[in-house]
Amino acid sequence: PVPNSQCACKMSDGSGVMNLSSLADNERLSRQGFKDPSDDYHTYFFNPCKPIKSLEGECAISENTASCQQGGAGKAAVYYRLGRQGPASYTYIPGADSFQVRIKYIGGTATDEGGTRSVVVTAVCDPNQELFVSYDGETGSTYDEILFAMTIQSRSICLNAGLSNNSSCSSSGGLSIGSVLCIVFFCLLSVYVAAGMA
Repeated sequence: PVPNSQCACKMSDGSGVMNLSSLADNERLSRQGFKDPSDDYHTYFFNPCKPIKSLEGECAISENTASCQQGGAGKAAVYYRLGRQGPASYTYIPGADSFQVRIKYIGGTATDEGGTRSVVVTAVCDPNQELFVSYDGETGSTYDEILFAMTIQSRSICLNAGLSNNSSCSSSGGLSIGSVLCIVFFCLLSVYVAAGMA
């Protein structure tokens, strides 16, 4: 059983479940953070399962933050949410040397120009690694979407069985964005019909 859909994805070919719950309370990922070696100013945080608790501003626990960028330190620190906990999209990467899944989180802090921030975390199976994490840069435009990229390598990401090239990864629970939109549509349609009959 997989207790939290944010932490896991189930392989469509039945080969197993990638479960990240063992990384949920990792000190380095969600409390201490990690840096881009070429940039001493920014620190990055990530929790695949629970809102990050240790930060402030746009990354406070009330913001349901999955990933955050902190600029500076102390009272002068500035926080930008890169993605929220919620329905994340999982994409299995076939043909890689080891099992890999890309996880995209949306709902980051808006840019001054009206764009959005999102984060893609590439989760890589490495049976010899407790945890290796890196910040891989950003792409995009502040007028549209800035996509931040991170990689985590860990034995926690590995499946017990091999995968077919036809496999895909899907969240093991929760509602998809499409399901939420359908629910909202039918609720609004009901209100519209009820108002028309009154």
